Amino acid sequence: MSVIVKSDLCPKLSADSTVALGAFDSNNNLRGYANALFVPATQSWLYYLTAYSNMNSETLNLRYFNVQNGATIISNATVAFGPDAILGTVSQPVLADVPDSLACDESTVGMGEVAVYTGINVYPNPFNNFMEVTFDQKVNVKIELVDVLGRILGSTEIKNASSANLNNIVSSVSNGVYNLMITGDKNANIRIIKSAY
Repeated sequence: MSVIVKSDLCPKLSADSTVALGAFDSNNNLRGYANALFVPATQSWLYYLTAYSNMNSETLNLRYFNVQNGATIISNATVAFGPDAILGTVSQPVLADVPDSLACDESTVGMGEVAVYTGINVYPNPFNNFMEVTFDQKVNVKIELVDVLGRILGSTEIKNASSANLNNIVSSVSNGVYNLMITGDKNANIRIIKSAY
């Protein structure tokens, strides 16, 4: 299904390429996401979202998230999945509003969060079966893939290197939200999202 969504995030966050709008099922699996595009004709930021589901009429929750660290803002919008459905138009998009206090809060989902992990880059995020982590210097760290219940699903160690391929620990997990726990010379807890897209 396709959904055209209008955001009430401030223009600075809407223009931030690290902020995306995702459609999540009740199990927190990402079913599709999109970045905002500015539409001059309406002077607004719109998300052209394509989502999938395994069942008709499944409720998908729309929320904004930072693709680098997984920080989220839940919107008030849900959509019912329909195969080949198109919801919203450029002139009458689906609205995915957030509380006014969060609409321009960069520390919640936007650029303010990125600086927390200076010197660590995890990409792509969202990912499918490939993921790479790079550091700004050679490090000795342990990286653990942790699910939302806190279970360790895989781990690897980096010794005196500035990058690593994480395919061996990310390729076998289902679509959804996970954390990469990095400990050692650098420490971080980075939210990552596995998606079929």
